[in-house]
Amino acid sequence: RQRVALGRALVRKPRVFLMDEPLSNLDAQLRVEMREEIRRLHETYGITTIYVTHDQEEAMALSDRMAVLRDGEIQQCDAPQAIYDNPASLFVAQFIGSPPINVLRAGNSDELTRAGVPTRPTHAGEAILGARPADVVVYNDPRPDALDCEVLLSEPTGSDLWIIGSWHGQRIKGRAAPGFDIRRGTRAHFQIPKEKLYWFDVANGARIRR
Repeated sequence: RQRVALGRALVRKPRVFLMDEPLSNLDAQLRVEMREEIRRLHETYGITTIYVTHDQEEAMALSDRMAVLRDGEIQQCDAPQAIYDNPASLFVAQFIGSPPINVLRAGNSDELTRAGVPTRPTHAGEAILGARPADVVVYNDPRPDALDCEVLLSEPTGSDLWIIGSWHGQRIKGRAAPGFDIRRGTRAHFQIPKEKLYWFDVANGARIRR
């Protein structure tokens, strides 16, 4: 019925489409197929489309420009990749991106400093540190620029192997090379590139710029 409704709207050649969760009742495979079809139709007909979805992957894949809303207010509006790379707040950073961004209460940890991870921009007070799991590299062997963590879980997904660790009671997720041999309860070392860090204000979640 959803596909028939879309076809009926297309033949009318409207000036604007308003789609509210149009793929919500479809199974996973059909969702992907229809997502591709909607994108193809949009590029073929060039009709402006306002597309509402709670699926951030769907939003990233379909949109030329994306608005992230919270409680009816726009938190950030930009190209999807720009929002992913430069989130305006902790809420946006946590909402956009899969797996979700790592969030660590940095404080003034000496261990972070020894690992070469600055705990905050020099002009800011206490901050929350964010790092995307895709940017965090996990190793077996100790490294001076990595955080020593207890392994909680590993998630093989074929092309990637995600390792979930615990650092002083805080959850952190990173990516290891396929075939990485590690078991729950052992130690692994999570390296966070300095250039891939984000800082957010503890009080209101706003992004702190360097």
